[in-house]
Amino acid sequence: MGNKKIFAIACAVCCVLSMVTLAVCLYYYIPREPDINVDQSRTKVNSYAFTPLPVPNRFVADMTIYLVINNPNYVDLSIASINWDIYHGTDYVGNVPDQQACWNKRANDSNPLNVLLSVSDPGAVARLYTDSQDDGKVTLRFTGPIKVKYGAITSPAIPIDFTQDVSL
Repeated sequence: MGNKKIFAIACAVCCVLSMVTLAVCLYYYIPREPDINVDQSRTKVNSYAFTPLPVPNRFVADMTIYLVINNPNYVDLSIASINWDIYHGTDYVGNVPDQQACWNKRANDSNPLNVLLSVSDPGAVARLYTDSQDDGKVTLRFTGPIKVKYGAITSPAIPIDFTQDVSL
């Protein structure tokens, strides 16, 4: 009878330790959705061109935007996929292609993303050109999903939708 009691106590202790270990692992490694924003004060156009002048029919621009992620997780995050479209009014003017970026665990970090705009629709180019002549700025809308990786786990799509005044 004594061995059965010791065995039962040992099993109970092992079960409790296993449950505590599981709870601790779940607390630290269950993915939490990060806060994702864009630091609009740091967005910049590296170069742009309307060609040919005086009546342009093509617009190209190289931009940098800074993606800010507040990572509440205990593991580093990286971009699994990014698929943002960029609009000027209702005109499609470009996209943000898949890129590599990593954010440290338990940190609020920002990383630059490169954006290339290339517009050849004459109507869209004319509207961009007209808007840029008013005050040197154009308003762009970035919309689409981003997926992040938590180690080997990829998050569901996190929707992004923001508007940015960009100085040309």
